[in-house]
Amino acid sequence: MTVRENFEAIKTYLVETGAPEEMVDFVASRISQDEKAKATAKAKRLEKNGGVKKDPAYSEYYTNLRNAIMSVMTKEAQTGEQLAKAAGTKALSAQVGLALRPVVEDGTVVAEDVICEYTNNKGLVMQSVRTGYKRA
Repeated sequence: MTVRENFEAIKTYLVETGAPEEMVDFVASRISQDEKAKATAKAKRLEKNGGVKKDPAYSEYYTNLRNAIMSVMTKEAQTGEQLAKAAGTKALSAQVGLALRPVVEDGTVVAEDVICEYTNNKGLVMQSVRTGYKRA
């Protein structure tokens, strides 16, 4: 539940129970303050970024990570963890996925499901499906 939804529920309850008008007005003013604060924060973010909402996938960090991963990527599907390890970076598989999103969208890289096997702490061999990446 968001802050706005919470205040709306409180306002509805106050109106239904016949609370004093001052309390209802107070909650209504809090709702408008919350809306105004959100609008101000959004305007400041857009002003800071030159009026454009920036995609984190195009930041310097993810561009460098993408370049490092692309240099070690093969035609065989590999998980994000395998690619990060081969590239010599300490990136998480989710970070690898975010870094590769632009090249997946333009078709340079293909994302597909890969079945990975591992041994759990009880010695059982388990399988999991993960996203693998390979050159198109």
